[in-house]
Amino acid sequence: MPAGEFLLLMSQVLVLGIAGLSLIELAWHRDRARLEIAFVLLSLAIAAAAQLWGGGSPFAQLATELALVAHPYLLVRLLDRFRPLPKWLPWTAVGVMVASWATWTALLFTPPVYKIYAGPAIAVLFSAALLYAVAGLVTGARLGQGIDRRRVILVGIGAALFAVVVALRMSQADSSSPTVATIEPALASCIPVLYYLGFLTPPWLSRSWQHRELLDFLRTASGRPEEQTEVILTRLCQVARHAVGGEGVAFAHWIPEEGRLDLDSLGERALVGGPIPDGILVNEYWKYRRPFVDDRRGEVRQACHRLAPGLQSEALIGIPVVTHTRVYGLVLVFLRRGPLFPNEDLRLLTLFAENSGSALDYADRIRQLRELGAQHRPST
Repeated sequence: MPAGEFLLLMSQVLVLGIAGLSLIELAWHRDRARLEIAFVLLSLAIAAAAQLWGGGSPFAQLATELALVAHPYLLVRLLDRFRPLPKWLPWTAVGVMVASWATWTALLFTPPVYKIYAGPAIAVLFSAALLYAVAGLVTGARLGQGIDRRRVILVGIGAALFAVVVALRMSQADSSSPTVATIEPALASCIPVLYYLGFLTPPWLSRSWQHRELLDFLRTASGRPEEQTEVILTRLCQVARHAVGGEGVAFAHWIPEEGRLDLDSLGERALVGGPIPDGILVNEYWKYRRPFVDDRRGEVRQACHRLAPGLQSEALIGIPVVTHTRVYGLVLVFLRRGPLFPNEDLRLLTLFAENSGSALDYADRIRQLRELGAQHRPST
């Protein structure tokens, strides 16, 4: 088997594999972010399955073309997770995708003369959507924060390679040339690997990234042991916001005497301070003292209206700061969209919170020892 055919077969098998993994992830977690990821990967998987088992039939060719046409439009929809987009753009992308499907299918039953006009129009729209998706991912990688930035870089490289492969096919390059016959399958085989590392990051790679983020956090937290509580909590909130790309962050102090959370905006102008009112989802999660992600748009918007009227967030992350000796409160990170990787974000922020809780306990003990020393110091 020639090298080009082997690489092409390997890329098709890899695409089917990662698409299957995305469906398993979707069935396990059932959130909107994983649904959009599954659509992106399934568009490639359908094309790969049609090429593997279609036998070159007209139906298989049509399925391949329709699946590949959908890919850039689904990427454009996914961009809304990485950067702000006009509200009409994701739905416009879906509309153009459906129109392209209908037109492409209709061309099978129309005179060849219509293909002269409709074919280039579909190709232009396809190319524009693909270039826009690649540019959006590059911008998302440049402006991203924390671990998500590394993932967006991998996805952006994969989308860029997809654009190069499409350009090679549209340029009518001589596929009989050994160079072209090898380069195109080699590039195509890299796309599913990059998508897998970016969209379905394996645990070992995710933990490696988290380890680096934690080391950076420990370096910034290596201050004096008698640091004030406000300094430690402010640093924790700033690092948490950076790690997940939040729009805003606040710390809710636990007041045990009154049995309530008291919100401290820590200088965030978009947030309000004071007691957290009853009936807000934060209080429901706080009962269990466990980290949470909530991307229910209606409930989160209602909470933001009461806590952060200056933000238009649709997801909320909460990380309790609790030690064996004391309950400090809850870190709240407001997100514009639901996180693509909620479990990894919770794991990383929990590590930050545990380290900060230890620092708070240590600083509190030092203050107590100094106060006792001052009380028992002999007067001169």
